Amino acid sequence: SGGLTYSASLKYKLACGAVVIVFQGRYSEFYYPALQPGTHLLSFPEAPRDQLLSHIAPRIKAAITRLETSPPPPQQQKHADTSPPQHGDTSPPPPASPLPPPASTPPHLALAAREFAVRQLSEAALGCYWYKALLAYGGLYFAESGAHVPKEVQLG
Repeated sequence: SGGLTYSASLKYKLACGAVVIVFQGRYSEFYYPALQPGTHLLSFPEAPRDQLLSHIAPRIKAAITRLETSPPPPQQQKHADTSPPQHGDTSPPPPASPLPPPASTPPHLALAAREFAVRQLSEAALGCYWYKALLAYGGLYFAESGAHVPKEVQLG
């Protein structure tokens, strides 16, 4: 995400359940301030190529190494279906997955990023955000003067 123009891809990257590396840019979405570097993603400053290679790249490598060597988060207990087959059920067991089991548990950062996306960027959560944003905008639009606008809102 980031770059020279607006990019809507960060929410999709967060939802993938992988470690997300972002470069701080000029453009952002409303939810960016809620993301915590080191908790939901790895964030680094944008820099010219020479500084990127000499200063930022080693920091990225160190952060990834820390993630790879950190202990996995506690696993949630999975409850297997241990109920006996129903009488007369002659259906074969489900086929084994063609995919091998994952080599390891995703880093805590990836799990937190996915959880953030699922909870904060769902259709219902976005609807709630836009509803509240439009209510707030209505209050500003119909304010009689700047004196009626909350101090948190900067007017030009």
